[in-house]
Amino acid sequence: VDRNQTIYIAGTTTSNANFPVTFPVSITVTDWRGRRSTTPGGGANLGGLEGFVASYSQSGTMLQGRFFGRSGNENITAIAVDNASGVYITGSTSSSDFETAPTPSRFASGRLPYDRTFNGGITDAFLTKFNNELALAKSDDGTYSTYLGGSGDEEGRGIFVDDLGRAHVVGVTTSPNLEAISTLNTTRIGGQDIFMAVMADDGRDLKSLTYYGGSSDDHVLGAKPYTTSTTAVIYGYTVSVDFPTTGTGAESNRAGNTDGFIALINTTTNRHCTLVGGSGDDTVKAVAVDPKGDVMFGLATTSPELPMHDASFGKTKSDQEIYLGKLAYGTLDVSAPRGGESFCLGSNVTISWQVLDMLIDETYAVDLSSDNGTTWTEIAKGITAKSYAWKPMDLPPGSTYRLAVRSQRGHISRVPASFSLTLPPKIERQPVAASACVGQPVTLSLEASGTNVKYQW
Repeated sequence: VDRNQTIYIAGTTTSNANFPVTFPVSITVTDWRGRRSTTPGGGANLGGLEGFVASYSQSGTMLQGRFFGRSGNENITAIAVDNASGVYITGSTSSSDFETAPTPSRFASGRLPYDRTFNGGITDAFLTKFNNELALAKSDDGTYSTYLGGSGDEEGRGIFVDDLGRAHVVGVTTSPNLEAISTLNTTRIGGQDIFMAVMADDGRDLKSLTYYGGSSDDHVLGAKPYTTSTTAVIYGYTVSVDFPTTGTGAESNRAGNTDGFIALINTTTNRHCTLVGGSGDDTVKAVAVDPKGDVMFGLATTSPELPMHDASFGKTKSDQEIYLGKLAYGTLDVSAPRGGESFCLGSNVTISWQVLDMLIDETYAVDLSSDNGTTWTEIAKGITAKSYAWKPMDLPPGSTYRLAVRSQRGHISRVPASFSLTLPPKIERQPVAASACVGQPVTLSLEASGTNVKYQW
């Protein structure tokens, strides 16, 4: 959806005659010298599997619709819109005559796209920028269409546009010879790698490209811009045992046949990468970034042991479940108490915790359980320090108390074992005065209540 609330969709179809398009079958193009030529106009399916792009008003009325492809098969997998309502698509093509733009001599500037030639394998990735009317090179307005590939197979899987108008594309590749520029990894790592590429705003040049992944097959399914427009949140699944996990709190242990992953990367830096999953098959299908920079995600899973908070919706096991989670960056760990202690009711108990890579303005809450973690009650909130002085009052003595600390973004750290709350020592009956001769024994006694009471005369 662009800033004018126009809705854009893209996908793939095998339909032809009855597919809703507004573009003509062919158009006549005039170059800057006045020479004319006829070219396909977007009104017909020219291959077996064809891409399509369409725009709609807020009320759902179609504004524009067109096919996009040539003699082979095209698969459009992702779409993005920039601040000027430019429309970007990516995917894969097997067409050696795929429509690249601008064509030679089209404009006096001589502008050409990055790559006009099919590179080999079964498919190349492609990157295309239309204007808001879904047209290519209607004028020298910065629209373009280019191949992006090597001698193997490529497919674009995700796309977004940064503040400078540069398209960031992620996809998969089996090619050993992609043009790696200003890069995190210059060579192919495994069987099928992920790639991330940044294209110049006018499509002439590839600004940067990197390989990413482990020694086996890795599958990226999409990308979203992170809190800075040059860093991407990419997601998908991997079978690599050495997938490049990094960062505070990252999970690096491969557990199932496939594990999902969420990574914060640009073409030069692997900022954070974690695996997501359990003992089954796991794939991260979608993500969204919240205002704090944490990542909400949807996971398709067959793993029965994924962690859930106490208030989470219950799990009904079937062959595959949808698991919704939040990746909150940073770590929180309660350092005291640790369980096994005994505290007197009415005395001060210092609860402290350690954090790493948390937000500067993070606040915390403390919860108490009296039944060894079955139920919890909040006893303090809005804490900005890394400790809290708690004075337990009006609670029954017992040995099944536990504490937990929560961040406002959802981190939870619980004291691993229970502790005891006891009544403070109290002298119930003082000694009675007694007398005796020198050298003769005398007996003094008192009565006291409390736990582990010690006496000093």
